[in-house]
Amino acid sequence: MKTMRAKNQLKKSKIFKISDLTYVKHGLILDELLKTKELLNPIEVKIDKHTGVMGAGGIPYVKKHFCVYRGSRRVTTAIQLGYTHIEGVIID
Repeated sequence: MKTMRAKNQLKKSKIFKISDLTYVKHGLILDELLKTKELLNPIEVKIDKHTGVMGAGGIPYVKKHFCVYRGSRRVTTAIQLGYTHIEGVIID
């Protein structure tokens, strides 16, 4: 388990397994994070409360429990650096 921790610690932050997160897979990275390998702030995560979403052909769409609200580029950069877990905060 390789964890990317934030420099600015928050009391309610927790560690998330990156594979358990839904995030925008745009392939964009943060050059500064790539150079310094230092996460300044934790990502912001919302709990996905949608249920029963149907995909194409009536097949149920499987969603993950946690959705990255702010920080998808931090997640993609962490993956590129070889991290499996990242620090985040659950927001309302």
